[in-house]
Amino acid sequence: MPPKGRVTAPVSLSPAAAKNGMGGKNDKNKEEKPKKLNAQQVALNKVVEVADRLYKQHEQERVKTETADQISRRGAILDAALEKERLRIDKAEHEKIVKEMEEREQLAYRECEKHRIWSRIPHASRLPQVDSESSINTFLAVWRDEEREYDKHTPLVTVINRRNSVGGGLQNYYFINGEFGVSPAARKKMVESELQQCLEAYELTEAIRLEADRSLTQLKMEDLTFFSKNIGKVCEQVLNSLDFITIHALLGYDVILEGPNSEFLTMSVPPTNPVVKYGLWVKVKETTRSFASMVFPNIAIRLDPKSSALPKLPKALGLSKENVAVRVIQLGFNPHEHHGSIGREFYALNCVIKLDLLNFTERPKHVGDWLYRSETEEAHALHLVPYPPEVLESNEEDLSLRVSFEAPNSIVMRHSSLLIGKWLEASKDWEPCSHTSASTDSTGTEGRRCVFATSEFATFAVLQEKGFDVPYEQWRLHPVSFDQVLMVLEGRRRGEGSDREFRILIQDAQCKLLAPEDPELAHLRENWLEPATLIRLLSQTGFNFLLDDEDAKFLENIVPKTSALEEKAYADIAQFCLFYAIASSRHNKCGEDADLALFRVSKQSRALDNDERLEVQLDEDSDWHSVRYQTQCCAFAAIRESDEVPDLHILEGHESHFNLYTLLLHEKGEEVRLQAVHHTNFLLRRCVFQLLRLIRPLTWG
Repeated sequence: MPPKGRVTAPVSLSPAAAKNGMGGKNDKNKEEKPKKLNAQQVALNKVVEVADRLYKQHEQERVKTETADQISRRGAILDAALEKERLRIDKAEHEKIVKEMEEREQLAYRECEKHRIWSRIPHASRLPQVDSESSINTFLAVWRDEEREYDKHTPLVTVINRRNSVGGGLQNYYFINGEFGVSPAARKKMVESELQQCLEAYELTEAIRLEADRSLTQLKMEDLTFFSKNIGKVCEQVLNSLDFITIHALLGYDVILEGPNSEFLTMSVPPTNPVVKYGLWVKVKETTRSFASMVFPNIAIRLDPKSSALPKLPKALGLSKENVAVRVIQLGFNPHEHHGSIGREFYALNCVIKLDLLNFTERPKHVGDWLYRSETEEAHALHLVPYPPEVLESNEEDLSLRVSFEAPNSIVMRHSSLLIGKWLEASKDWEPCSHTSASTDSTGTEGRRCVFATSEFATFAVLQEKGFDVPYEQWRLHPVSFDQVLMVLEGRRRGEGSDREFRILIQDAQCKLLAPEDPELAHLRENWLEPATLIRLLSQTGFNFLLDDEDAKFLENIVPKTSALEEKAYADIAQFCLFYAIASSRHNKCGEDADLALFRVSKQSRALDNDERLEVQLDEDSDWHSVRYQTQCCAFAAIRESDEVPDLHILEGHESHFNLYTLLLHEKGEEVRLQAVHHTNFLLRRCVFQLLRLIRPLTWG
């Protein structure tokens, strides 16, 4: 600030000096040129310019896209509203025809049930009523009472009444005691009677299974539990009866065995195609000896050393000891089937072999003219000896031996080597433990004899993988006539001798097998059966098409379809397979959506006035409509079987509809209404529906 009292004059600056901020001083750099921007600054400016341009371009595209999306969303909302209304109208249309057919449908079912009941009258049996638990319990109780009466033998007493004179009141009674022991004839009769009773019990279980089949088709799960429980009780009594036979055969082996010098008791019931083969070897001679093999005559079962290098059976069996016996039983049914196989990888076929090493208390003794038998409680119990034994005399001995048996005629020999499983009582399951090898019979020709090696005595069975035939290679339905439909089903194709194509003829309420020609399936080709019975019997021969959702965990890339989808789809297929050919699509597994199924419907239909079989070429895409089926709707899809990558979009010019009826109705018009309502066969439709619901081709195909 200038001193007080002095005035300071303003100083003017030249424009150049003012610009350079140098005041009145000389600027050395006033004549220098401006500096150029460095490369980094130039690049940064360029990036900013490009970013600004891209931003403006992106904003233009964003606005354009949002506008298009808004238009598209409005269109999608409109399409969804139109589809929802169309499906509502379709559903109402379908409910109308269902109500229109309901009375005739129920009348047809009642008439069929009446004839089914009448047809059972000529086949009246002495067996108890299968749907009456009290009747079955009475049957089992009487059986057990007869065994107890035999077990606690009471000698027969004959009473003779004599009068001293005619008209006199005095009477004399004479009591004559019968044989204190059970006679040899009675002992042999007991064995035969008990085995015959086992056969009747097997027939009872088969009768119960027939009723269980009906409950399965009707999804009556409580009834299935009831029948399974009763089957379990009958099978348990059969096993107890076989133990009862063994106990008394050992008590009286001197009179029950097949001859004075024989060591075997072997029986089969019935003699042809036996259900039970029973064999018992008892060490009769009190001498120490070894065994090169043990052959049970008449029942085609034998025990042999594991290899020719071992000329004798293992010493650990203890066959040289006193009071030892070996029991073998082969059953033509599975006594543990009632425990179920849902969620298990394997199931047992109707070939169960039980091996037991036994010990008994005392031998019958002769003292003078008297014969003494042990009748203690211990003698009336079955003493099982574990094999391998808990304590071994030699740790170096091989405990293995070979068991040979004859596979029953009810099993198809699909493989050269059958899988053998052991029953685990703790888990109620079969555990694979061995495989069979082919054997030659006594004539030197290849038969149905099988051999497997084991190092223990237990209950064994021939096992089959449940999902061996899944996924199905293909399936199709062809209308044959007004009351017949042909189903063709081929399991998983492996290029082996086990591959089969099944042809099932469905007529009204029953069906029967037409192919394959295996002799073991002759019974199924000769008889008309209900769908559940046919599928169950096929399963027992080794071809299983009855799986549950829990079985999918053992199969790769299988996602079970929802029950709602399958119920609706199978009902539609059953309704129109009377007029259209319907076939599988190889793209059905595309995407593995549980609520999406793909199949094909022929464009051509069987004319209403034509009662001939409809033939459609499977490989000709032009002859088929591809159907994309969902729980809420279905539509024709732009899929061709020849495409490697399927196009699941709706076929151009078509729309989605509620079900197959409304889809075909809009495609073909009034002809579909006549087919579905006025020319349908209710019994045939129901039978096809039941068969489809059992084999579930949309899930396993």
